[in-house]
Amino acid sequence: AIEFLLDKGFTHDLGARPLKRAIERYLLSSLALTIVNHQFPAGDQFLFVRSDGKQIEVEFVDPEPPGKAVAEPDVSLATVGSDLGLEEIALDAQGTAAEVEFLEDCFEQLVAEIESDDWQAKKNATLLQTSSRGFWESATRFSVLGAVEYMDRIEAGLRAGESLLRRIIGFNSTEKTKDRQRFSADLVRRLAQQIYLLEVACDDLADNRPRDAFLQIEGGRDAGVEPHENDEFAQRLVRMYEQWAANRKMKLEVIERVNGNDRQPFRWLAAVSGYGAFSLLLPEAGFHVFEAPRKEGNFLRYKARVRVVATPDEPSSKDANQVIKLATQSFDRVGDAKLVIVRRYRESPSPLVRDGVRQWRTGRIDRVFSGDFDLIR
Repeated sequence: AIEFLLDKGFTHDLGARPLKRAIERYLLSSLALTIVNHQFPAGDQFLFVRSDGKQIEVEFVDPEPPGKAVAEPDVSLATVGSDLGLEEIALDAQGTAAEVEFLEDCFEQLVAEIESDDWQAKKNATLLQTSSRGFWESATRFSVLGAVEYMDRIEAGLRAGESLLRRIIGFNSTEKTKDRQRFSADLVRRLAQQIYLLEVACDDLADNRPRDAFLQIEGGRDAGVEPHENDEFAQRLVRMYEQWAANRKMKLEVIERVNGNDRQPFRWLAAVSGYGAFSLLLPEAGFHVFEAPRKEGNFLRYKARVRVVATPDEPSSKDANQVIKLATQSFDRVGDAKLVIVRRYRESPSPLVRDGVRQWRTGRIDRVFSGDFDLIR
């Protein structure tokens, strides 16, 4: 929510003067609407303010819902007998004490890394480059400034995770976590996702990997399949990635959308930024195939192509045509070496999704199309 307000409340020409109006428009109006609707905290509930990237949402959350039994884990979404993992909890948290203890351990490890001397030394060394002679005219300045900004964002994400963890276990609770049996499954899921994304971001920083990505989806054009059917499947993938970005609080900006016809395929291009955006999207690059049964017993196969490339460190132009040109040049430099079949989707005779890159299969096609493809193991 804070990042959303900063984005809405700052402009290059007016500075932070629009911030007060942004707070009134996006935050206070949501609070007022909650009051008008007679929503108020009960018992140990607390106020939870967050943004979905388009607006600010206000709700009251119970950290330990009374009278609710802890549901059994859905074994179809995780490997039977496997140890707890961030992806499994982010996908299908149950609100158990074991999950919370696991997340506390993961969070402590993350804190140790981000608050370590090595982290601070790396940040100081990067900042020191900005005072070197000729830095502000050098071609590397954008990469350096981007790295510092990314470290700041990771540190802010850590603080948000700490706040979430304190909400789960209670600010003033003297009760040990292991003595409690139930926690808010929704908050546990959110914390697991936050830690999961921060870990990916830290790995990206350590390995000097790109942070943000251009994502392109294009409908296939194969003999035996109507062009509009390929395009409809491609548009379904677009909705999947849009939902994925929204779920992970990624910023997704659509740059180009071209409707298909008999000669020209549907094409969609977006810029995606957020914790680990490039690393999480890169395994998606390749062909996606939807299999529909035919009366003859075989399948019609609708295809769409997904392309992923890192965005340059330089700030992008405001001109959409220039951004499209930049993305096209970036795709051309990478080439078409990775023309693999990433996933096969099937809704009948029984739902099934097979991922050949991440090496998993599931019957929960609804969860895949809702944007959880990176969490399934």
